[in-house]
Amino acid sequence: MQPNTTSPTEAQPSLKSLSRNDSDENLTTFQFPRPGLRVPDVSGLSLYKSALAYADAGWFVLPVAPGTKNPGSVVGGSWQTQSSRDTAQVAEWWDANPDYGIALHVGRSGVVAFDLDSAAVADLPIRLADGLRQGVVQLSRRDDPDRGHYLFRTDEQVGNGAGAFRPFGEVRGKNGVIIAEPTPHVREDGEYRWIAGESVLPKLPAALRECLSASSEVDPEPMNDAELAAFLNDPAHTRNTRPNAIKGPLQAFENDVRNGGSSHEALVQALPWAFREAAAGCYPATDALALLQEAFHESFEWEGRSPDGRSRPGPDEFYRTARWAAAHAKLANPADTLARLDRGKNRPDAKRFELVPASALAEPVPPMEWLIKGVWPRGSFGPMGGEKKTLKSYNLMSIALAVASGRPLFGEFEVTTPGPVVYYVGEGGRGPFMRRLQAIARSYDVDLADLPIYAVFDVGPLDAPEFTTALTAALDDVRPELVIIDPLYAFHPAGIEAQNLYERGRMLAGLSGLVAGKAALIIADHFKKSGGADLDLDSISQAGMGQWADSWILQKHREKADLDNGAYRLAVEFGSRQWGGSRWDVDWQLPAFGDLDDRDAETAAVSVTVARSGAGGGERTALTDLRVQDKKRALLELITDNPFAFSKNELCKQVGGKRDVVDSALQQLVDTRRVVIEKRPATEGRRTVNRDRYGPGSGGVIRIGAGSEKQPVELTGDDDVEP
Repeated sequence: MQPNTTSPTEAQPSLKSLSRNDSDENLTTFQFPRPGLRVPDVSGLSLYKSALAYADAGWFVLPVAPGTKNPGSVVGGSWQTQSSRDTAQVAEWWDANPDYGIALHVGRSGVVAFDLDSAAVADLPIRLADGLRQGVVQLSRRDDPDRGHYLFRTDEQVGNGAGAFRPFGEVRGKNGVIIAEPTPHVREDGEYRWIAGESVLPKLPAALRECLSASSEVDPEPMNDAELAAFLNDPAHTRNTRPNAIKGPLQAFENDVRNGGSSHEALVQALPWAFREAAAGCYPATDALALLQEAFHESFEWEGRSPDGRSRPGPDEFYRTARWAAAHAKLANPADTLARLDRGKNRPDAKRFELVPASALAEPVPPMEWLIKGVWPRGSFGPMGGEKKTLKSYNLMSIALAVASGRPLFGEFEVTTPGPVVYYVGEGGRGPFMRRLQAIARSYDVDLADLPIYAVFDVGPLDAPEFTTALTAALDDVRPELVIIDPLYAFHPAGIEAQNLYERGRMLAGLSGLVAGKAALIIADHFKKSGGADLDLDSISQAGMGQWADSWILQKHREKADLDNGAYRLAVEFGSRQWGGSRWDVDWQLPAFGDLDDRDAETAAVSVTVARSGAGGGERTALTDLRVQDKKRALLELITDNPFAFSKNELCKQVGGKRDVVDSALQQLVDTRRVVIEKRPATEGRRTVNRDRYGPGSGGVIRIGAGSEKQPVELTGDDDVEP
């Protein structure tokens, strides 16, 4: 580089020279890059000659004052319109001061520059790293082999938003500049140097173009650690008004990755989204951070993920992205965020009675999704109807607990889309509902306090604005998978006759319309007092239910209920217009009539068994016997090796398979005195619990504790709890 022999005063150009615009290329618009746009070899050249070489190679050039990186430090605030590749203009600038630094106006030159400043190339997601390696590189640090500018030509205008690249650096596009060799760096450890000689710029790779596709023009500086901590702990960002909303960004992240996406790029989309909703008070920002961090690290082992060659994140990759995402979220208007969440709900301008052409009707139909496999499709609506004392509420509470916990319904039916449940309780009152729900929760071996179940104990007409407003708010805030109304008569509008098919049809359609697309809906109803009480929709007492129903659960007594001993033998049909149906025997064992509501809810126990209606005949029995023998061998080995270590539930989990087969095998072992049952204590969490546990037999049937000779299928054993 040539030494400066001109004083700063002598170097100041005239106003005329700075405003000169001799070429029609001096426009503020994007210019397509010249064919073969290149970086000239400027090694050993003075700043003056280097500036001319850049202009001659097709670059729009600007002078910058010595010791600065400001593109307007010489030509003024309108520098965007004054960059030039006119060599006469460039010569005039550097004639005025040979020590001016060189700024390349990359956006106007048809170039995009990736400024990598906070990571090694090898630590980047593989697609970003491979893309950068194709560029022409100018390093900016003496002791860092990666930090610097990675340049590409582009035929489209690129903004300065960095998109998925932002956690690692910045992007210079429209009105972006880079300082170029041989300009002295403003830092002592800095140095601008092209790592190759004369180089033709390659076209922007597809991977980097896709990376920028989600970028915005407003791209704030990432927060530092202290600023991120302040963002996370801001009281406004610790509210929890819509806790279920976090499912949106979490599910989007998982879908993106499992459908072949990059873990990093999926995080760049999901984390700002989650932080915006946290800033709007939907859920705590710390929860969003923790959940997405866990998902991000786990995603490197997910099936379907892009085979990008990485088995783990780069150093500090998650928190770099978090600092960037929080800076973006802070710019968002919380009211706009909430409006986007509510978009499409109750829109008065939505087009109705729209004509749908055959071309649309011929498109592929998404497959039916299950809420509970073999019981209820996801998003479906309809009644649970039955005779009196067929435990409709018990079955509905079981469904609610299964959906909320993800545990199989009755130990038999898989819950494929678990989620929150909103339960409208119309009879019995709060106390009885709580006692029954707690007892059934224990039978599922779940902690009720941890489940997303929300009960409503107020009643009122379901077409009243007060009810519809509350229901809409619950759908928005909780985002349930299931809404239960139990029973319908408690919420039935007074002005609608129960036997008026048309009025009731409109009432039910209006209710399901509120819930449609947001949750499944089950409404409890009664069978007619007269008639055979068949498992048929026509048996439901009030008009319109059968015509309205998309799915249904119908139940009746197989035998007269034994109230004194709490035995209820039910025939139950699960049916739907979407999949058909099936019939099951569902047998409940409760405390004697009235005892559950009179006893301490902590000690009341319930159990249930299920079997296909008509099961036990010929071929099914023979096949089942083969399976039972296999399970007996497995159970004996497990119990012998671990005497009195396992309850029935735990044994079933250990050996696996169908619950009814395992139960049958275990009962046969007890009946033949090869296994005995004793109450034994064990620590479960912070409690010591006495449960029935199984050990090797010695030739006699030993049953310590009350119980019938043949026990029903228990979802847990008896609970005698010590503090």
